Amino acid sequence: MKSNIFHGFTQWWADYLKVALTAFRGMGRDNVMMISSGMVYSTLIALIPCLTFLVAFLSVFGVLQPFMDFITEFLVDVFGSDTGHQLADYISLFSSNAMSLGVVGLVSFIITGILLVDKIYVSINQIFHTRPSTGAMRRFSSFLTFLIVLAFLIVASFALQTMVRNTFSRIAIGHGPPGSMGRLLSSSFVIWLFLFLLYKAVPAAKIRTSSASIGAITGLVALLIATSILQGVTGMMVSYSVIYGSLASVFIALLYLYVCWFIIFFSAEMVYIHQFRPDKTIIIGHTRPPVMQVAEAVNMLLLIAQKYRSGDGAMSLKELMRRLGVPSATLVSYLADFEDAKMVMAVNTRRSSFVPARPLDQITVKDVIVVVCGSVTSDDVETLGDAVAMDFLDKGTRDTASITIENLLERL
Repeated sequence: MKSNIFHGFTQWWADYLKVALTAFRGMGRDNVMMISSGMVYSTLIALIPCLTFLVAFLSVFGVLQPFMDFITEFLVDVFGSDTGHQLADYISLFSSNAMSLGVVGLVSFIITGILLVDKIYVSINQIFHTRPSTGAMRRFSSFLTFLIVLAFLIVASFALQTMVRNTFSRIAIGHGPPGSMGRLLSSSFVIWLFLFLLYKAVPAAKIRTSSASIGAITGLVALLIATSILQGVTGMMVSYSVIYGSLASVFIALLYLYVCWFIIFFSAEMVYIHQFRPDKTIIIGHTRPPVMQVAEAVNMLLLIAQKYRSGDGAMSLKELMRRLGVPSATLVSYLADFEDAKMVMAVNTRRSSFVPARPLDQITVKDVIVVVCGSVTSDDVETLGDAVAMDFLDKGTRDTASITIENLLERL
């Protein structure tokens, strides 16, 4: 019994590490670093409008001061006393200035917050290789509802916290080690729940609870580790304060934002890998025959090359599905492999349109077969089956080494 449990545990960890490694290799293909950088800019633009929107709600319900105390306490815990108080002063100053803009300013802030939520929505769907299934107006109303509900939830949470502190002052969160532990556990649960809902509900695809949970746990642990490291490094960044003065706190905050968004999107990449297995190492049921795979891959490359050579631009994934009659997941898998082999490349941020990545006379049919079916070298031959596979592939690709995609296009 114990051996079975240990075997299952080791298998789970081996699969987890394989998923993490595949996600790490897929970061470049899905532009995770670039998306994270863009989210830092979007967050910086939308941060003050969103906080001002919350301040307007919180001030009406009389829980503004607990909210500002929470923001200050969080910034001090993460960035240290000096940097944390400087950032808190910046937020307080900018929010008070923004409040003077009145109703017009508040409406513009709501729109800015909706654009930030939409940016997150589009980025997550880009990583999952899915397209938004709702129209622009429906998404706008959904995001507005989300912001309003979020504001009321924050009001309710701080009102409840204030009531608990007033009633049970001796056990209030934040006093002594038990309070610190309780605050850590509650904040960790909130972060995990946010990540879980982000990976479960946002992609325009049905995501398993197990996959979303693994991504949320990975993101939570990584965020806690990154925050702890930043707390230790912040005290060592005195030289930045000497050079930039109070602006050094802004640079540190931007770095922290980038790390947080990178972890969030990397965890989303892990959810995608764990859910859809694009690495082809785990296949459930019977796969398509190798002959059909080669035919589909060659036809796909020919369509992309023909449209590009005729001057009609990039070939869209939607048109490939229509003309080939191949499922979307299969096409995405082919395209990912050919991108790794530098045969095609995406020309848009959503990775839905593709062109050849190198001259057509440098892409051979043998290259396509090797990418689709794999290759066997003499170092891999350990059994008679390996030898048969190597001989089969060698004979099957020998006559196609000189046939290029350009040659095939000339025969059309």
